[in-house]
Amino acid sequence: MTDTSASIMIEQALPFGQHVWAITKTELENATADLYNDDKDVVLKALAPVSMFAFDQHFCDFASTINPCFNILQLIDPAFNSTDDLLNDYDEYFFDKNGLAGFLKKYPLVYTLQKDLYQQLNAFYTEILANILADTDSLSQIFNNGQSIGKAIKINISEGDRHQGGKSTAIIEFECGLKLLYKPRSGAMDVAFNTFISQIAKETGIDLKITTVLDRGDHFWMEFIEHLPVSGKNELYDYYIQCGALLAIVFLLGGTDFHFENIIANGKHPVLIDLECLFGATDEMQEGRFSVNNTGLLPVNIYLDEQDVAIDNSGFGAWGRQVSGIDRWAWINMGTDALRLDKQKGIFVADKNQPVYNDIAISPENYLTEIIDGFKRTCTWFITNKDSLDKPGSAFSNFAGKPIRVIMRYTMNYLFIIENSLNAEVLVTEQARKEEIYRSLNEFPTATQLQSEIRSPINDAEFKAIKKMNVPLFNGNTTKLHIRESGDIPEWAFFKTTPYQFTLNRIKNFDTDKMELQISLIKAAFAVRYDTKQKEDNQVTAKLLTGYIDTSILQEVEQIASGIRSSAIKNSNNYSWNSYTTNGNNKLVFDTLSPMLYDGSLGIACFLHMADNFANKEIVDAIISAEVKRAFNAAVDISFASGISGLLYALVKTHTTDNQNLQTAIALTRLINTADISKDHKYDIMAGSAGLLQSLALLYKNTGSASVLNTMTFIGDHLLESRVIDSTSGALTWRGEQFDRPLTGFSHGASGIARALLTLFDCTGIDKYKHAFYQSIKFDNYYQNAQHSNWCDLRKAGSDCKTTWCHGAPGIGLARLHAYAILKEKSLLRDIEIAISTTKKHLLTDVDFYCCGNTGRIDFLIEAAAVLNRPQLLKTARKALLTIINRKNERGYYQTFDMAAVSLENPSLFRGTAGIGYTLLRSINPGEVPCLGLLT
Repeated sequence: MTDTSASIMIEQALPFGQHVWAITKTELENATADLYNDDKDVVLKALAPVSMFAFDQHFCDFASTINPCFNILQLIDPAFNSTDDLLNDYDEYFFDKNGLAGFLKKYPLVYTLQKDLYQQLNAFYTEILANILADTDSLSQIFNNGQSIGKAIKINISEGDRHQGGKSTAIIEFECGLKLLYKPRSGAMDVAFNTFISQIAKETGIDLKITTVLDRGDHFWMEFIEHLPVSGKNELYDYYIQCGALLAIVFLLGGTDFHFENIIANGKHPVLIDLECLFGATDEMQEGRFSVNNTGLLPVNIYLDEQDVAIDNSGFGAWGRQVSGIDRWAWINMGTDALRLDKQKGIFVADKNQPVYNDIAISPENYLTEIIDGFKRTCTWFITNKDSLDKPGSAFSNFAGKPIRVIMRYTMNYLFIIENSLNAEVLVTEQARKEEIYRSLNEFPTATQLQSEIRSPINDAEFKAIKKMNVPLFNGNTTKLHIRESGDIPEWAFFKTTPYQFTLNRIKNFDTDKMELQISLIKAAFAVRYDTKQKEDNQVTAKLLTGYIDTSILQEVEQIASGIRSSAIKNSNNYSWNSYTTNGNNKLVFDTLSPMLYDGSLGIACFLHMADNFANKEIVDAIISAEVKRAFNAAVDISFASGISGLLYALVKTHTTDNQNLQTAIALTRLINTADISKDHKYDIMAGSAGLLQSLALLYKNTGSASVLNTMTFIGDHLLESRVIDSTSGALTWRGEQFDRPLTGFSHGASGIARALLTLFDCTGIDKYKHAFYQSIKFDNYYQNAQHSNWCDLRKAGSDCKTTWCHGAPGIGLARLHAYAILKEKSLLRDIEIAISTTKKHLLTDVDFYCCGNTGRIDFLIEAAAVLNRPQLLKTARKALLTIINRKNERGYYQTFDMAAVSLENPSLFRGTAGIGYTLLRSINPGEVPCLGLLT
């Protein structure tokens, strides 16, 4: 065995350390630079991952020859945690009994990869030494007031990811005590950025720190930014004003990836330290979806998998030790026979990105006002100077022709792919490893949409970098349309407009309205992250309404429509909206709204059409056209909330006198075949075939199409045949695949499905569909809760009741009203009266949107007033709407989230302001505006 003290020390620090040395011993001893002698730890840490999976497997195979049950006992036998006999035997076998030769025979790529990686590191180290020698005089002059910096006494080349042949950021310490950052790329963007923010600082009075940079073309030097405390509370205010300014600059320059590692709190200054992702101009920018949230600076809640606790990796908000939720391989039980690789939760530590005062990190939670102040002042500077930015000699013009980085995939995904390519089973042949790399490239998504013609060459370029265990680095230029990986060739056309021109155009189109939209996103980010209610900076001046007047309500509808229009993002020939929504775990996340009807663009189009079709025609037509095109080129999804059923509804809802939408809708119905209907096991109004039946009925009543009616009767029969007997009530009903029992209610329960079947009866006169409705009444009413005068929400055990459109009295009441309008049976009035009474008792809560909130309940009363000819119910509904409007006027926004109060409004139909506006319109003239909740 080797018995040098260095090897023993390395083995204690990292499993199989001396084994790694042994594999590349010749290479290390013949090193052309001093890396091997100067920093063994750097070399070892870089080389060890190459063989860790192979050593894990090799050791297990060896131990299994001594103890055939080793693989199992290693996991469950505590005795292995206290012995190292097998580990010592393995060392003896490896070093003294030719185990090394057997290892390399089994895993021949290990030697090749370690040798290649060491040569990359050594070449990079040699490059740094040469550049230190060449640049010493300039470094002394620029960074040390002309005094000699002396020799480099420490070179750390293990900072950051490795690109372009093993290169990474390095930290160099000199004899004089100076510490500098060395970056193996052009610093032209950094120089341009510092020149630019110097002008902004001078003209806005915001004290931004200008970082000293020496650019040498293929590398640059930058002052080392220390994490330093602030000296007083006034500096904290200034610090966060600067944060707001930097947020505005990064946003308007299209910067991304400014997470906690890329900003350092340097005393009273926040300093951005990695500027290569400015002018990124990815699809999000090119298509107009880019917002302040895309910069990475704003606090954020990220929920990974099933985590209940969010993580925050943002530039401003991240702090402390956090579980990332991303499992990584790590050695456990080191130094014992139970040694093995195991998946462990990833950890990241944010400790330099927030200011420290009195030894306490100061989060931005209480400094929103300062951040918005800095953001406004800086945005206003851009708006004021936008027409002169590109004049010759301006600071902004320095950005022309500067190199940028384009994020092709997230770095973590690349690290996973590299890791997968080092699994023991793929270290056998070059071909096996190649196949694994390409398999992983196909498995992990790209961060941006790639045109089909460049996907293959991009993947090939990624393969070449990953093969050398480097993270692929795609570079562009602010004034070119092409990108490349690392070297000069080949290049691929990527941008539609050069990043420089595109960014300049964005700034020239930026105005105070767009600034206010971004400010609302900043406020929303803080509200979601810190669970606080945010109000407008100034007192709301909107006049409170003292009575229901049609003109005032119409003005409110137009204000809602105008807000939705102004926040629309035009991308190509379509429109989309950014907003916070709830994910599958009912956690708030920021994202682009779906294109669908329930909570996306189609629903918004329906409202805008009703609000004022002429004013909104361009938006409505673009959304409808895009979704029709998508429907003709995608697999059929029959859902009302998110599929073709909702599109049919929108087409009929927005059709005009030329009937083109109706003809398109009939054409779309030909995409639906009996197999699509037969395989539906959800059945309900929102997700299943009942919703499709309802939309087809709407289309049939407008066209009289025989083919549409045939499809309707097929759906009706499918629904009848799919019923089951509820074991408790004895009634025939439906049990959808997404829930573990039959449900009451409108959106997912029996009332909604039976309402669709009764509509079919109304169209055909076939009694079996009417009888199905009576069975649903039997089922629903068995689960009436007399104490609460409501129907139980059977999604949960017990007698829990909701009072919303989707579940509970308002939705069930709507279904009964619809039946009464058709059947005129007085027996239905009992349930209707219960629903009215219960709804009135719970009419207003803190949540305003339609599905689960106030306007869904109010709309039920509006419908009851119309069907039953009871004007007093309409007065009650209108009074409630006045309360909602006035609450909005007092706080500045409608409450469109049923959790933490968030000042950013969701603009969608069933979850946001479009549905609120629709209900306001309907309250003016119920006879002209159909009931949204009945999907008519």
